[in-house]
Amino acid sequence: MTIDVTSYKSRLAVFLLSSFILLLALRPFIAYLNLWRGDQMIMNGNFQKAKVQYGRALFLLPKNPEVLSSIGYAYSKLGKHKEAAYFYTKAAKAKPNDAEILFLLGLALFQAGEYREAIKNLEKSVKSDSSNPAAWQLLATSYEKVSEKEKAIQTWERIKKTLPNLKERANSKIEQLKEGN
Repeated sequence: MTIDVTSYKSRLAVFLLSSFILLLALRPFIAYLNLWRGDQMIMNGNFQKAKVQYGRALFLLPKNPEVLSSIGYAYSKLGKHKEAAYFYTKAAKAKPNDAEILFLLGLALFQAGEYREAIKNLEKSVKSDSSNPAAWQLLATSYEKVSEKEKAIQTWERIKKTLPNLKERANSKIEQLKEGN
């Protein structure tokens, strides 16, 4: 029995090329499957395992803002706020006007004690979506953290106008700030 080497090499080359093309075509599907698995693990409180799944998705789609934001969220849930901010920053670069990503970046920076950087991103977030009460309140609190009392008061005033359901809380905070507490 003789084996035709040319034929064997040709078939192997075609097989390898076909496999490579198939893997490229399946790449987004595999990434979103890992993203979905990570989301399931987040819902079950398995943040470390979720981070691993999101990391696999990130390997396949390294510039995808949804993947970057998800891995940032996992790091945030693990209490690793600087790492979370790193991934949220990359997500914000990929999707610069996304109010949610900017808010999450601001939150991670706030939790990492980077209040001035948090302010920059929270300002962008409320500019993109003025209906997020958490972003507004975190922005006002960030101003308080950097001892910019007047800006904190101005932000609470903006909250009263933008979100009428927070009027009482805003009035209370403004009163506290004016009294110096």
